Amino acid sequence: MGGELVSHVRTGGAGGAVAATPAGAGWGRARPRRAAAAGAGALAAGVACAWVLLAAAPPGGAGPRAAELFTQVPVPDAFDVRWGFAECRGFSPINRVGGWGSTCKPSYAMLVSAMLSARACRRTQGTLNPLLSAQSVMDCYLEGDGCAAGTVAGALATLVTKPAVDATCMPLQARPGLGYVALPGKCGTDTCHGATGYYVKADSRGNATAPFSSDSRVVPGGVGGAWVYKSGVEVAVPQSVEPLQRAILAGGPVLGKLNYYKTSAVGIRTDPLADPISTFEDSIPAIYRGPGAVADDEAPDAVHDVLVLGWGRSGNGEPYWLVMDTIGECYGERGVFKIAMGVNAGNFEGSVALA
Repeated sequence: MGGELVSHVRTGGAGGAVAATPAGAGWGRARPRRAAAAGAGALAAGVACAWVLLAAAPPGGAGPRAAELFTQVPVPDAFDVRWGFAECRGFSPINRVGGWGSTCKPSYAMLVSAMLSARACRRTQGTLNPLLSAQSVMDCYLEGDGCAAGTVAGALATLVTKPAVDATCMPLQARPGLGYVALPGKCGTDTCHGATGYYVKADSRGNATAPFSSDSRVVPGGVGGAWVYKSGVEVAVPQSVEPLQRAILAGGPVLGKLNYYKTSAVGIRTDPLADPISTFEDSIPAIYRGPGAVADDEAPDAVHDVLVLGWGRSGNGEPYWLVMDTIGECYGERGVFKIAMGVNAGNFEGSVALA
């Protein structure tokens, strides 16, 4: 599972692509070399050098890789990708303040930025500590309107060929009366005059799914790609959540989804201008166990993207997921809330986790 970032430094030289060369240690400087064909994510201005993550080569070229080792050890009762990496900018509370009510929805781009930035920081032990620009992602979005109709999958696909600069060079843009905006004409703009551009290696993206019983069926929700797993008349629960846990252990934070019901008594935080509001704002449950009573559990109104950071157990032993939303640090525990594990709350475990 990947989501691996490679950084490029603009120098104004001839165009080229950077490729990693094998090294015995976990890190090495990539040697610039001319690409045989137009390389994915190659910068038009050229490349002087780049840092890329290199897998540590076992003695004699044999032995399991790090990701394989995680399939050979028991899954711990608790794990948080932030442990030991508090300095990583990708773990900062995500706050889309200033855009409430806007038709432009940058949350998907902010979550992708957080996931990739945090993964790069963890893998490099802090040597790389970027925070990718969500504005870059929206401006360069390749699959339609990156402002009002962007998706996390579309953002990851965009970053394969359209590098993003750091958020300090291209912060989110807002306009009076409009809220957030996408500026396609600004795609590729370097406001820092020599900023590093980050792209996603094309072969590094993956996903993880939880297994369900053979009698489970998919019920399309019909809105925004929402759907639910049902087993008979009940919500289907996964047979195991271990594939999701091991994906996080091996690679870091992943992107998950929750179904949203406007008619629910208990829901996830949404735009406060929406009517009706279904939110944790007034009473955040200690652990979110699902939407509760809804008009039709087979007809979710939307899908809500979140960043999955790990898992743990409550004082009475109930397992839960640690999930970050895009509301800022005043929401939950510095932007993080808990979702019950193993009950497919809001189709959380039924949805594919992207990384």
